[in-house]
Amino acid sequence: MGDRLLRRIPADSRQVVAVYGDGKDSADATVVLYTKHGSLWERTRSWPAHVVVMGDRAGLNS
Repeated sequence: MGDRLLRRIPADSRQVVAVYGDGKDSADATVVLYTKHGSLWERTRSWPAHVVVMGDRAGLNS
């Protein structure tokens, strides 16, 4: 995790789920679970994901 994300996490948090997009215009992403051990964050698990902007894909903004 970068400094920008770390600053936004409440100090008493023990887990964080973050979604990282593959690119600005890509719907592909990775979901990552981080678990805190002491003062260190460990990447515990990750999954492939697909991001959809609600409305755009469903034709609701036509």
